[in-house]
Amino acid sequence: MPISSKTKAALIRFIAKKSNSEISLLAFEIGFDGRAAGTNRLDRCRALVRAIEKERLPNDASSLLLELAEQELKSSTVWHLQNDPETIALRQALEIDGYIFQDGHLLPSTPAPVSLHAEISLLEIQLQNAGFQVARTHYQQALDNFIQGNSEAANGQLRSFLEGNVEEM
Repeated sequence: MPISSKTKAALIRFIAKKSNSEISLLAFEIGFDGRAAGTNRLDRCRALVRAIEKERLPNDASSLLLELAEQELKSSTVWHLQNDPETIALRQALEIDGYIFQDGHLLPSTPAPVSLHAEISLLEIQLQNAGFQVARTHYQQALDNFIQGNSEAANGQLRSFLEGNVEEM
C-alpha cells in the first residue's frame, strides 16, 4: 500500500533528528550509500527518501520506507513514543495511511481485500452448467469492472446479469 506525502515528510523529520554520521550510516545500511546528500540533515533525509522513490518501483519504495519507519520507531523509547513531537507526528501520519505501531511492529490497521476466486468460479460453473451463457457473460463483465474500480459499470452489468437470469429461465 502506498504511503502519503505527509507520512514521508514526517519520516524525513523523524530521521533528521539523527546526526549526519547516523544518517550516512542509515543510507549505507539500506543500500543507498552516498545518496543522502544535502547541506543540512533535513535536506539529506529528503534526498534519501527521493532516491528510494526514484530507484525503486512504487510498491518496493513504499515497503522500504515502511520498514525504515518501523525500524526507527522500534528504536524509540517509550517516552519518545508518547511525548516526542516528531515521533507522535510519524505515528499519526502512519495511522492515517492505515498502519499502527504496536508491540514493536508496524501493522496494517485495515484488513486486506478478501479473495473471491473460489466463490466466483463456483458460480460461473453453475451458470455454465445451467446453460445461462448470457447471464454468465454479464457476470464476468460485472466482476471485471468491479476489480478495476469501475463501480458504475459493474452495477450496470450486475443488473444485466440479474435480468439475464430471469430471461434464460
